[in-house]
Amino acid sequence: MVLGAYVDAQKRYRILNELGAGGFARVLLCRDRISREFRAVKVANRMGDESLLREARGLRYLSHPGIVRVHEVGEDPSGRLYLVMDYLEGPTLSDLLEHFRRLPAWVAVSLGMEIARALEAIHAEGFVHRDLNPNNVIIERRSRRPIVCDFGIARDLGLSTQTGSGAGTLAYMPPEQLRGRATPQTDVFALAVVLYEMLTGQVPWGEARTAIMAYRILRLHRRNLVRRMSAAPEPLRPVLLRAMARNPRERYVSIGAFRRALADTPVRKRGRSLEQLLDAYYNIHRVCATCGTDLITYMRYCPECADKNPLRWSDGHSSRCPKCHWGRHPSWRHCPWCGASVSRVSRARPPASARGRCPSCRGAVPFYARFCPHCRERLSWDLEFKIPCPGCGWGIAARWRGCPWCGRKLRRERTRRSSP
Repeated sequence: MVLGAYVDAQKRYRILNELGAGGFARVLLCRDRISREFRAVKVANRMGDESLLREARGLRYLSHPGIVRVHEVGEDPSGRLYLVMDYLEGPTLSDLLEHFRRLPAWVAVSLGMEIARALEAIHAEGFVHRDLNPNNVIIERRSRRPIVCDFGIARDLGLSTQTGSGAGTLAYMPPEQLRGRATPQTDVFALAVVLYEMLTGQVPWGEARTAIMAYRILRLHRRNLVRRMSAAPEPLRPVLLRAMARNPRERYVSIGAFRRALADTPVRKRGRSLEQLLDAYYNIHRVCATCGTDLITYMRYCPECADKNPLRWSDGHSSRCPKCHWGRHPSWRHCPWCGASVSRVSRARPPASARGRCPSCRGAVPFYARFCPHCRERLSWDLEFKIPCPGCGWGIAARWRGCPWCGRKLRRERTRRSSP
């Protein structure tokens, strides 16, 4: 479906790109024509689907720095509801875990406590999230704070507490949620599973089919959990065991009690900090000598200076493309920047900096590639930055003054400060 068919009849929001899609809705990156700010617009896939209305009702009274902020709710010409939210720039917790597999214990506990504070604000308004998982937590790039989002199946405890659908992500659902019941202890269980995954790199039930995973959760036994927790730090094991108890009454009475238990648990500060992990995720190796801005490897221009002075890298590839002089690896058949073919190809081992695979040949490609260096398939621009440059179409960030790939100066928008 054409993206231009979405969003309101007044054409207030200009669609720039699609951020993601799911079974209930898709999220579009848009620019507000009035305020000139970037927004994430969530559009329902079907007419008459009121899940977005429930999400808006759950978020309209919430004002917390760890919860995504909703600006308005509307209906497009075809009758689909849409929800306008803040655009959060940064990876999801799932992206970080996919890249690093596991996080240092003190970073994982710190993130868990921040998420718990956001859930406390949700529970204080009488709601339960019911779908807390790493895909619904975004690590905001500038504040380095986890932001909880996706309240599509959040439940109002004042309206229903006993029965309902078992919607949610299976690997993070407690036994009572599989039976259709939601309580504040439901989010305690889900947060404990997320914390366990941050510490060990996997969920306690392992990778299994749906029926097998549901059986393991329903037949959850303390002894089995103790056996699987050998990879988690020893001081945290009793805290996680209590939070993941099969009986909700045996868990912490509230998410605040779980957060206080995490705060009282001694964890040594070993390994990289969250700031260093984000820099490694974005492949930031140095700063600009002129303005001190973080520079991602393979940037050709400083995005803050925007003065058309090409950057010089001493740790680039050994050879260069004969057409655009972009750094290339000897094993590549084509330049990843301009797609030019290379006559001599070495059998050298491919570089380890690849962040994805070509959809055509499944070859490993670097995250900055515009063409597959193996089969010359045209690839989409950088997945981390969703705003396209008007000059070259490459992904850029809202905070940059210039495009780091083509050097074009950008019109920097003034963004409003969000209220705490």
